[in-house]
Amino acid sequence: MRKTLRKIRSTYHNGYVVIVAVAIVMFWYGMFGLLETFLFPDNRVLSYFVALGIGLFVLFVNDFKLDELE
Repeated sequence: MRKTLRKIRSTYHNGYVVIVAVAIVMFWYGMFGLLETFLFPDNRVLSYFVALGIGLFVLFVNDFKLDELE
């Protein structure tokens, strides 16, 4: 599997970008579903604010070092 992905990555750079983009969207969709199911399922507004707060806390703890993602 890794060999195939390396070949796609080196031969078809745009195709690899599409694969990674789809994987990111699928991860986001899965996390959204889990949070909606388990994090205050009866109160959407509270669930959104708590999820936003957790995300901001993680960024704050990481000192907003998003350069590592590049």
